[in-house]
Amino acid sequence: MFLGSFGTGKTMTLNLLLKQLLWDKYAVYATTFTSMIEMFTAGWKSMEDQALFQKKVKQSKVLLLDDIGKEMRTRNNLSESTFDDVLRSRVQDGRPTFITSNMTIEEMGQGYGSAIFSLLREVSIVCEFKGDDFREKSSKRLLDEALSGVVRPIQ
Repeated sequence: MFLGSFGTGKTMTLNLLLKQLLWDKYAVYATTFTSMIEMFTAGWKSMEDQALFQKKVKQSKVLLLDDIGKEMRTRNNLSESTFDDVLRSRVQDGRPTFITSNMTIEEMGQGYGSAIFSLLREVSIVCEFKGDDFREKSSKRLLDEALSGVVRPIQ
């Protein structure tokens, strides 16, 4: 679990890791937690969407769940039960799951329940990201580069 304030590089770091895993021929899937919930509920009406959820979220070799807790502005039993189901399924199958959140692990336990909190504590390595939001500096650098004619080729 990569935990810390917004803009400290959690998602960027994990996306770089996933790029390397793709080069190494691993089946990876990255999604926000909110999008995962939307994908799950789409499966209620469509067997095709349900199969896609199983393949991408539950069966991918490596999963990135980005921004856990963003949807927790109100208590949401669907979020809690889906997170529990996905996490338990992936743990039982020995499939790694990377998680990013602006919450602390204790806040995750309060938001998603003690059972998930206990499982996360058992199977997780917590990496705390500390520091300032880099996006303001990054935005200024990009603007300065654009104004001076710097172009970065995409490779």
